[in-house]
Amino acid sequence: MKARIGAVLFGIGIVALVLAAGLYFYVAPSVTALPYDLKACPEAPAELGPDDEGCLKPSVAEAKDAKFLYTDGTVEIKTGRLLSTTKVVPRPDLTAELEGDLADKAVVWDVWSNGVAPDLEPDDAFPNLDGWLASSYSASLALDRKTAEAVEWNDQFLDASAATFPSDEAAAAQPASTEVAFKGLTYKFPFNTEKKSYEYYDRDLGAATEIKYDGTDKVAGLDVYRFKQVIENQQLVFPADRLAALAGTFGGEGATTGAVTYSNTRTIWVEPVTGNFIRVQEQQNKTFTPDVGEPTALLDGTFVYTEETEKNSAESAKASRDKLLLVGRTLPIALTVLGALLVLGGLLIAMKRSPAPATNSSRHRADQDETLVS
Repeated sequence: MKARIGAVLFGIGIVALVLAAGLYFYVAPSVTALPYDLKACPEAPAELGPDDEGCLKPSVAEAKDAKFLYTDGTVEIKTGRLLSTTKVVPRPDLTAELEGDLADKAVVWDVWSNGVAPDLEPDDAFPNLDGWLASSYSASLALDRKTAEAVEWNDQFLDASAATFPSDEAAAAQPASTEVAFKGLTYKFPFNTEKKSYEYYDRDLGAATEIKYDGTDKVAGLDVYRFKQVIENQQLVFPADRLAALAGTFGGEGATTGAVTYSNTRTIWVEPVTGNFIRVQEQQNKTFTPDVGEPTALLDGTFVYTEETEKNSAESAKASRDKLLLVGRTLPIALTVLGALLVLGGLLIAMKRSPAPATNSSRHRADQDETLVS
């Protein structure tokens, strides 16, 4: 009977060990990848439904007392608030069309972003915006599902003329341009982010440069890694007619052209298990230096995630982190410990011998001993 019980416990233990190995080596790697069914949240919170769990909310960064170029009727430098809103829209339709090395290894995201001065009247061309449009862009890129790095894709594009967040139909109709070559990380760090340097793409430079691990912090109750990228006085490519226009406005007498330089200290706080951004800060500066005259700051401001964006990012990262840790760490460890105990216990029980039954001669000798005592 004990041998049978031991065999049952041993078998259950083996099953638990196999399940632990399956979770760790097969299930966990499959969930630590950008999902195919990820989608953007509806614009109206009231429209959120059960199918929208884990959807991507727009991120908003605010720069207080920023200097920026104003070009509505007059051309001047104004000082005030700027709000930069970025919306990531996963494109499962385009992802399904990926071929070759990208099939089953990459996902396609569209990105829409605008910078608005909320305290100024909207531009007549964009009356529906909550303020004056200072900057905007749209992009489409393919990301490696495992590393979150941009991968080469023929239909990637970057358009600096997009002004508003379009409908899905309008987004699908955007013309593609192959003039951009996204590289490195963009809107997410890899799952299980390491304490090391990565390459991070800067849209203004049109290139990826090093972003260094800079320490650990606690943000919104989460342990996060801090990364910093420093870009100093890099000359940007501007059309000749635009440089001439800037020289005519901000240059000295006789100025005909100039150069625009760009600096940015970008700091990103990352939840390491998910690779999600929790907080982002960018200290941006764009300066026009004419061929005659003094430099003028076209943009000078520090953009930081708003409290609501930071809260949303932390809640999303915590929910995803808990699921990833459950599948990739907690359950495999628990099943391994349980399986090992059951296997060991089953072996001990099966190997333990029951006491041999007494023989007739030993019983007779015991009766004689009892008679002599009495």
